[in-house]
Amino acid sequence: MGSFRIRDRKQLANIIFPIFDQYPLLTTKYFNYAKFKSAYAILEDKKLTKSQRNAQIETLLLTKPDESYISPATNKITLPIADANEASKVISKSWLIGFVEAEGSFYLVTKDANRIVHGFGITQKLDRVVLEGIRHILHISTKVV
Repeated sequence: MGSFRIRDRKQLANIIFPIFDQYPLLTTKYFNYAKFKSAYAILEDKKLTKSQRNAQIETLLLTKPDESYISPATNKITLPIADANEASKVISKSWLIGFVEAEGSFYLVTKDANRIVHGFGITQKLDRVVLEGIRHILHISTKVV
């Protein structure tokens, strides 16, 4: 398994933030990004003392999205999502491919000695609106449960 970290604040401000500000995250990950960016602003605020910064960041760390949280990226569409055209305003095919890379499953299940069935699934604890959008784009009649 590989990983990398970017801790250089200049790289965050000049490279990472502009990308995610221009192409906002569609899931609850946006909440985490906004929280991260707020922490960055607190750390960069030279008017704050170290203890003030620490207190503000500790408060920030306690904030959690509620179960009905929806990314502001969905402000471009009418909710609930009615069809694939509406969903496509925020969920591109490229985005969908990346999402499936991270969260999707293609699988085969042996039902009995003479029957194997295929399946495709995406599981999300939160972000029901995203799953509804994907359902419309992929023309899946099954309801999101």
